[in-house]
Amino acid sequence: MFSSPEIAHDLTWHARGRVNNGKLTHPRDSPAWKLVDNTWKEFGKEDQNIRLALSADGINPHKAKPGNNIDVYLAPLIEDLKLLWETGVNTFDAYKKEYFNLRAILCWTINDFPTYGNLSGCVTKEIYNNLAGFKNTWGKKKKKKREMSKKETSKKKLAKKKPPKKKTPIEKTSKKEKESIDERTKLWHKKSNFFELEYWKKLLVRHQLDVMHIEKNVCESVYGTLLNLPHKMKDGLHARQDLEELGIKLELQTQQKGNRLYLPPACYTLNTSEKHLFYDTLSNIKVPDGYCSNFKNLVSDDGSKMNGLKSNDCHVLMQQLLPIAIKGVLHEKVRKTIISLCHFFNRLCSKVVDVSKLSKLQSDIVLTLCLLKKYFPPSFFDVMIHLMVHLVREVRLCGPVHFRWMYPFERYMKTLKGTRTGKPLSRATIEVVDANLLDQAHLYVLRNTAVVEPCIELLVQKISNPVYGAVTYFGRIKEIWDLDYHMFTVPVFMCDWADSRGVKKDDFGFTVVNFDRLGHQTERFILASQARQVFYVKDQQDEKLSVVGFTPHKMYKYGVTNETDDILEFEATVDVTQDSLADLDEDFLCARTDADGILV
Repeated sequence: MFSSPEIAHDLTWHARGRVNNGKLTHPRDSPAWKLVDNTWKEFGKEDQNIRLALSADGINPHKAKPGNNIDVYLAPLIEDLKLLWETGVNTFDAYKKEYFNLRAILCWTINDFPTYGNLSGCVTKEIYNNLAGFKNTWGKKKKKKREMSKKETSKKKLAKKKPPKKKTPIEKTSKKEKESIDERTKLWHKKSNFFELEYWKKLLVRHQLDVMHIEKNVCESVYGTLLNLPHKMKDGLHARQDLEELGIKLELQTQQKGNRLYLPPACYTLNTSEKHLFYDTLSNIKVPDGYCSNFKNLVSDDGSKMNGLKSNDCHVLMQQLLPIAIKGVLHEKVRKTIISLCHFFNRLCSKVVDVSKLSKLQSDIVLTLCLLKKYFPPSFFDVMIHLMVHLVREVRLCGPVHFRWMYPFERYMKTLKGTRTGKPLSRATIEVVDANLLDQAHLYVLRNTAVVEPCIELLVQKISNPVYGAVTYFGRIKEIWDLDYHMFTVPVFMCDWADSRGVKKDDFGFTVVNFDRLGHQTERFILASQARQVFYVKDQQDEKLSVVGFTPHKMYKYGVTNETDDILEFEATVDVTQDSLADLDEDFLCARTDADGILV
């Protein structure tokens, strides 16, 4: 990395002219980074020293996954990390044109949850058994014990008879020590070999919970349950039998109808017409290039299922599109709870984190999970739902999420596997434009040039009591013009603007516009630099209205010199406050009367 002057310069960006405004914008602002600086001051004061993160995605040297034996393949890496920490490596800095002693520290690992267990040594497959003291068999088929025959019982007795072992002197352990050992073996199956590193035991967070995988799994559980998709839904016969075992939600328990069992329709499942509305909403969404996959290709021809969503599709669906897709379906209480879940992930993934608001974010997700537990079956609450409670803590300790998730590694893996060629551009056409529109375009460009601005300011000063204000206009681009002034060109957009009286926020907080009422027809042009890209989705409750979807910020400015990055940040489509959620906490029947149940 230091062999490239540009990369070598960027590697020390965090130490040059950063603004300390009390917010988390970079891992350097986090307690985890400051702990390293304060504990190992000699390491922290050298800006060229590197802080590493390890992603074990794709480590599969053979056909079988390494699993807990991954330590064997990581042994050479541990040796290199020891060398980089204890001794360092003589390295040439291509930017400063000098040699220096490079040292490095491994701050944390970033993995999906199974690999999290393999690297940390923590038991993850049966985590609920260890956390709560009971087996998490909700929604799974219960195995019945079979009575053994006389031959099987005699064979079992013979198998138990073993030759006596020689007694060897062993140290006696107290009852308390045995209990502590048993508890450790329940939670841990090995000691991670990362503890060979001198600093590892002092780090605040050693293994990161990957938000990308958690968000994807939660998203699949939500839309799979809403749509009753096989292998993704968290409802079914065994989930309903759990309700009988627990004695809860009597209205959803199975009912005997002849030789079959009837599963009453639940408040969290969509009926046939709502499913078609859900699929039509997603299929007809037109979003910018590179925003996400075309959902029309992911929905089956008969509109009965939706498959093939990638991690980024679930990311976009969870943070922006799902609230729009369920705007006109489900009961209001269930709808607001799901929208609150989407809003949690949206705020969690902010590039700039206000630490003072993290406590409220934590309380919001706890309340949201309590409401989900009220509406959804116990089988819905797998380990991924549980892990959401811990994500705010990691933001508080380690900084913004986009520095600690697996999207960069997943995208780089795709780069290594091959590149995809883009689609060819369509042929352009030449048309004769209206003279009045052309005059409007030239006049707008003239008014927005630096030479004319002083004249406009003089005219404003002559006006008594001028009113200033930032006004947002919503419109659709009809044509894109490139005005040629021989010495330079100016791109402008000709738009159809919605009348300001047709822009409002509905009861759920969505911004909706009415394009049946157009306005500002004498000012149809804007400069390309003045536009902010949005997309519109037909409102499920009123066909005349369109819901506004905000595209992510592609470039984020930071630092004194306004440097930029290309990490996408999605704006929340709608905000559901904790106070409005608290109103939902009252008696509520979880069964629907306007949908058909299932016979099994």
